[in-house]
Amino acid sequence: YFAPAVATVKMALWSELREHNIDVTVLMPGPVATEFETAAGERRPHPEADEPADVCVRYALEALGKQASVVSGGWPNWLRANLNRFAPRSLVTLIAAHIYEQQTPEEFR
Repeated sequence: YFAPAVATVKMALWSELREHNIDVTVLMPGPVATEFETAAGERRPHPEADEPADVCVRYALEALGKQASVVSGGWPNWLRANLNRFAPRSLVTLIAAHIYEQQTPEEFR
């Protein structure tokens, strides 16, 4: 699960580029309703909970130009993207492993 690393790199870029008035925004929407999982042979345990792609784009566009932005869209996705800030790394790792195990077909494990 790479969200913490992405957020850290984003903050570093923002810090370096802010004096040049360059906006850095990271979109970490969580599960998005696309055909990617089907094409990759993955299965989603609750695809009905996926965020529509157009909603994710709207969140990202609304965040442009507003301070150091990490956009997640909705509180469940915000929690997923920021859980590592509140929970022990071991717990976050176990949760991520469980999610990946659920969506990865048996033949690919």
